[in-house]
This record gives sequence, C-alpha cells and structure tokens, in this order.
Amino acid sequence: MKKSWKRGLSVVILFFVVAYFGLSYFLSGLILSPRRLNMDLSKQIIEEKWNHPIDYYMDQLVAPTDFTVQSEVDQIELKGWYFKQPDTTHCGVVMAHGWNNNRTGLLKYAPIFWDCGCDLVLYDHRGHFESGGNYGTGGYLEKNDLVTVTSWLQERTGLRDDEIGWFGESWGGSTVLQAAGLDKDVAFVVADAPFQDWYTAIFERADKRYGTWMRYFLGPTIMWMVNVRAGINYEDASALHAAKNVVEPILINHSKTDTKTGSVQSANLASQLPKASTIFHHAEWGADHCLDVIVQPEEYKEMVRSFISEKVGGFGKCE
Repeated sequence: MKKSWKRGLSVVILFFVVAYFGLSYFLSGLILSPRRLNMDLSKQIIEEKWNHPIDYYMDQLVAPTDFTVQSEVDQIELKGWYFKQPDTTHCGVVMAHGWNNNRTGLLKYAPIFWDCGCDLVLYDHRGHFESGGNYGTGGYLEKNDLVTVTSWLQERTGLRDDEIGWFGESWGGSTVLQAAGLDKDVAFVVADAPFQDWYTAIFERADKRYGTWMRYFLGPTIMWMVNVRAGINYEDASALHAAKNVVEPILINHSKTDTKTGSVQSANLASQLPKASTIFHHAEWGADHCLDVIVQPEEYKEMVRSFISEKVGGFGKCE
C-alpha cells in the first residue's frame, strides 16, 4: 500500500513537472515566433482599421522596388520595399513595423516623409512576412538589422548619416530607440507607441489576458527558455538601457488610450532621454495602439513636421 502511494505521488509530480515545462516551452514559442501576416490579410486589416484600402496609400507614392539585404549578424535575408523619389533625393527614412505585422503597416505614415522629398525604405523584421528567420528578439537583433538596411540605402543613394531618419511603431519603435543607442548616428528618431523593454511589453499584455500569476509562476522559466532558444539575453532588449547613449533628436508619440502598450512605458523612456533633444507627445486623440495617425492625420503630420523644425532644423523639404 505504501509503495503504491509513493508510486502514485511520483506520477503526479512527474505530470506537473512535464506540464510546467511543456507549457513554458509553448509560451516561449508564442513570444519568439510571430505570425506570418500575408499580403491578403494585411490588405483586409488596413481596410478595416484605417478606413481606406491599401491603394489609397500606395497611390500617394511611386511604385516600390523590392529589395533583399542580408543581416550582418547572422546572414538572415531581410526583404522590403524601396520607394525612390522621381527627382533628386534630399533625404531618406527607414521605417520599422510592429510585432505580428509587416511593412504594409507603415504605409499610413509614409506620405509624411515622402512629401519631404525623402526616399523611403519599408522592410519586414526578421521572422515576419517575407524576411527570413524564425524568431523575433524584442529589438535586440532587430536594431542591427535596421543599421544594415540603413547602410544599404546609403550605398544606393550616397546619403549621409545626417540625411537619414528612423521611424518605428510599437515593436519597431522600441527597435529604432535601441538602435539610437549604437554608434550609428542619424538625423532623428521617431517612435510611435514603443515599449520600454521586451520583458515589460510581454508581461504587461500577459497580465491583462491571464492575470499576474503567469508572470511570477511561469515567467522566470519562460524567459529562460526564450534566452536559450534565441541565443540572447532578453534583458538586453531594452530601449531604457539604450537611452543613456542616445544623441539623436527623439520624438515619441503615445496615445493615452492605448489598450495594448501602456503609454507609461513611453513616459518612462522620455524621462531617461536627453531633455533638450526629446519631445514626448502624450496624445489625447482617443486612438488605440498606433492609430493616432489615422484618427488625426493632419495633426499627426504637423506634430512630426514641428519636431523636425524645432529639434532637427530642417530635413530634406521638411521645413
């Protein structure tokens, strides 16, 4: 009887151990592996959320050229669109999209910089749409991908560092801020609804969906598995850590009514960035995550143009 009880207890313990690590592994996969949002679904989302078909935005630009570059970190192919100005190129803006999205998610911002006479580069992050790789890393590897794509644009156009700007939304917003902490110095950085660090972004959403028990019961094991599977330290995926090294003028916009990424994260970032060269716009336009430019397109454009005029002093035809 005693042996039978011990055997039963061992089976129960083994079950819970396997279930615990199995669930942690599964959840680490959700953190690392974005969905491959295809073009048809992208068009559908754009029409439903932006109140315009994709052609409304594409028609304001020229037809893009497809391009492919290799990440210098691990030779992953990064694919995207290159929009070349029909006349002389005055400037360039490289644009980084959000998690579970792709380059099409940036079209709503593109006319702001196209009208400045800038060439535009919209590319897919690693693990997204047409780019290679299986895992995202919260901006840790993506920041180097951004620099690689920027160098490709400069080789093609001859633009100087101070004639290049970076724009990112959400995941891409954190990516451009992390990249700003590297040695590569560009004219400016605009981040729309960024997260302060990967861990906070992950568990802010997990807390809302599942409760805080996951953060404390499964969180340490999940993030250990993220590190092992991605070959990184998730703590290094942090725009907050990068802030002390940033020298570029920075504009951060974040809606107070964002239900996905709390605007307090942008407030925390702004508090760590150089005050003289940073503008934090805490939008009260009633928009959800990364939709301020849809809700108030003219006001959003004016916000960006005013930032460039005040903190950059002119950029291409953006005066």
